[in-house]
Amino acid sequence: MAAAGKALTKHWIGVPRISVCGEKALAETDVVIMNRSSVGPVEIDVTSFARFFDRLQCDTSRDWKILSRVAIYVHILKLETWLLAPRSGVGLESENTTLNYSPTLPAGMMNVLWLPHEVTVQVHYHDVFIRNTHRYSGFKLFQSHAVIEP
Repeated sequence: MAAAGKALTKHWIGVPRISVCGEKALAETDVVIMNRSSVGPVEIDVTSFARFFDRLQCDTSRDWKILSRVAIYVHILKLETWLLAPRSGVGLESENTTLNYSPTLPAGMMNVLWLPHEVTVQVHYHDVFIRNTHRYSGFKLFQSHAVIEP
């Protein structure tokens, strides 16, 4: 559990894939970043994926040095929230929400968007357990236009 106002972060760093060309190299490494923080009575978990690209160069003593590192954050796969403590004053014992994201290509788009495809809410309220799952599909691109006149 994260302390109030504090975040806990863990990283998983994969084995780099390295391409060497003489005195220069490019390393590509997959990274998973897991973050947990609390906002008021709710705790939130976020998992995101990144890829590091490191440009390396070998110096005269044959030591490799990183010249530059670029991190590209790919997407958020899942977002979870839950109530840290029961809210007995209103009869709410627990509340958990899970949002699962997946790649989606709406009609008319050139690039894939990571959008929620399923949201599950579980509530324990006055000794009753309620679970509701929403599934989303068929996303459509739209525009809106508004004019505000004095």
